[in-house]
Amino acid sequence: MAGDGSLKKIELVAYKDGNFSDEAGFSFSGLINPSSYKKSYSIDYAPRKELGGNSASPSFTKMGQEEINFDLVLDATGIIPPPIGTEITPLATLIENLEATVYTYDGDTHQPSFVSISWGDLAFNGRMTKMSIDYKMFTPGGVSLRANVSLSFIQFVSFDQATSQSDKQSPDMTHIITIKDGDTLPRLCQQIYGKSDYYLQVASINELSSFRSLEIGSQIFFPPLK
Repeated sequence: MAGDGSLKKIELVAYKDGNFSDEAGFSFSGLINPSSYKKSYSIDYAPRKELGGNSASPSFTKMGQEEINFDLVLDATGIIPPPIGTEITPLATLIENLEATVYTYDGDTHQPSFVSISWGDLAFNGRMTKMSIDYKMFTPGGVSLRANVSLSFIQFVSFDQATSQSDKQSPDMTHIITIKDGDTLPRLCQQIYGKSDYYLQVASINELSSFRSLEIGSQIFFPPLK
């Protein structure tokens, strides 16, 4: 739990549905956290040319989807000690676990999984658009022991969330959430509002001394959006 002093690992969890309520049974926790991540924002415009004019005047259509990019280092050399009581996981197994979470086609839903990404202040729900693997450090027999994996995700917002966000006259419902192990304010804000950016405002409204310290069993008030 955030605030307990332990090292938080980046976690990717696969879901079958766009509401991120039905887990697909696959998840991946990075042994080595990313050194950085990049979020991109966009606004969509349609070209509009005035009658008799020589240049186009962009006309706003909608807010674009957010994107996130980061690199993961997967290591099976033993330089990074595995958790106590466990053995070193082969690189091929690490890659299989990651692919099962973000890439594998689900025969039941007939599509790849939806993916929830959480790490510290980061809470992002989306779908993978690109993954590239750079294999490194080989044994004499040609078996790779380390790989750099570049991942790109595009934001996914459910139909209900999109409808709520686009209807500026319809306020969202008030939510009171009971905190459970693993909850973070950014991740809860992502689930409730569709964006993690409101976590500082929610912390202030609930008079929390630190948004990182959430007591299991306590209740947090999430006001409606205006």
